[in-house]
Amino acid sequence: MLVQDVMIPQVDVVAPGDALVVAARRMRDGDAACLPVMERGRLVGVVTARDLVVRGLAENVDASRATVRDAMSTVALSCFADQSADEAREVMVRNRVKRLPVLDRRRRLVGMVSLGDIVGHVPRGRPRQVTFYKRMTDSLGHARDVSMATVYLSPAIRKEDAVPAAIRKFEADHKVKPWDRLADRYEVSAHEVGRTQSDNQKPPAESRRLEARKSGALRRA
Repeated sequence: MLVQDVMIPQVDVVAPGDALVVAARRMRDGDAACLPVMERGRLVGVVTARDLVVRGLAENVDASRATVRDAMSTVALSCFADQSADEAREVMVRNRVKRLPVLDRRRRLVGMVSLGDIVGHVPRGRPRQVTFYKRMTDSLGHARDVSMATVYLSPAIRKEDAVPAAIRKFEADHKVKPWDRLADRYEVSAHEVGRTQSDNQKPPAESRRLEARKSGALRRA
């Protein structure tokens, strides 16, 4: 299950220069306990209802002049939409927060996710899984495929879109493009195998048909 499967995609935001009363009203009107703080299209912090009380009212600031900048947290934890929901939950538990802004890989805000969203969601189906392998040679000279990374995708994603999405995430996470500069092949949970263009082995479906023909010939012999 991915964060994008459980997040709230449309959220209200505030700017650092907005009045605290503006943030309070948006929380009230949107029934939100936390608002992302955006500046020039980038996430620069978050402000919570607790921040309004502890850093606003409790500090005796002038409510008519105080701005979001006076109360916001500038260290903004966040997660990615295509990240595992379990990873996002671990970030929240580890940092003792209940909500995270959700970003895409260009670091644009695309939603919010809470602990309740993740814990209360029952996923449908198993996530698609794409594992990338590197051919390595051990000390005895034996070559074997070593798992480098596994990308988990939503079960809702279409089969034909799974591999391109996994490749994009692999390239982004490892800062490499194309993916086969680092890995030699990938394997999908549905047992469909992809190989680099330099690999002269036949595609999986064709290989299976070839093996089936070979098996049939052996049985007839």
